[in-house]
Amino acid sequence: MPGEPVVLTRFYYGDTVTLGALELPDRAVLYTCEDGWHENQRMISCIPDGLYRVVPRRFNKGGYMAWEITDVPGRSQILFHKGNKAADVTGCVVVGTELFAIAPGVLGVANSAIALAEMRRQLGALAEWSLRVMPLGTLPGTEVP
Repeated sequence: MPGEPVVLTRFYYGDTVTLGALELPDRAVLYTCEDGWHENQRMISCIPDGLYRVVPRRFNKGGYMAWEITDVPGRSQILFHKGNKAADVTGCVVVGTELFAIAPGVLGVANSAIALAEMRRQLGALAEWSLRVMPLGTLPGTEVP
């Protein structure tokens, strides 16, 4: 996993949704949508802030290659995959090129397939990489992994 980690900066923590910005190597920004924070419980919570290894993995439900975020304490099978809202994930992360309100009070991301294709282009569909997850306002290198 050479190079600097890809950084996911979270800027919104709601009861049912967590939103963030994923900065790719060329400085392009994609948006992320995850479950709300529920103490890192399997299938219902976003993952804790930290540094993780990301590996290619087939998303069997969707039938395409995605990435698995590994080394999350007490968790497994956390994928970056296509979707639009927190209801589309079970502890995973969906990406999009835009943020939008799906319905009153329901926030999510749009253009998920385009965003995933951009991740493949920049990160390599079968490459491993590292991911740093942090809240807005944290300076890289000052958080505890």
